[in-house]
Amino acid sequence: MIKTSPKEGETAKVPPKPETKAKRAAKRGAKNQRRGQASIATLMALWPEAFNAASPKPLKIGILYDMMHEATRQGVDISRKQIRTGLMVYSRAEAYQDALCQGGARFDLRGQPNGEVTEEQCNHALKKRKRRPEKVEPQSDMNE
Repeated sequence: MIKTSPKEGETAKVPPKPETKAKRAAKRGAKNQRRGQASIATLMALWPEAFNAASPKPLKIGILYDMMHEATRQGVDISRKQIRTGLMVYSRAEAYQDALCQGGARFDLRGQPNGEVTEEQCNHALKKRKRRPEKVEPQSDMNE
């Protein structure tokens, strides 16, 4: 391969650098986060009694199947993947894990109690919380 210098007045074209694995993973994570937030918004619109981002309640075991059945029954245009994604993102949220740690009743799509949070489930939520890295608060400059 023979390299030639650019003609006078032209600039050499530099090929773009390939993305690193970390950059691709960050892009994919951001895309998944956007999809998850959109799915949660859909779930909150469909079942406001069960889904509340401000004060989440523990959901009943097996609610995924209830949601799919209810969406089909109502003729709602939502895919199984959207339901699963929204449910996954919602249930992994820190506020939801806090709700599990408090124990108490679990709730169905109508907001009615359906089951209880067991001690084992509470302990599992506590372990998840401990594995999560601490949020670092931005430090303000006190010498202003």
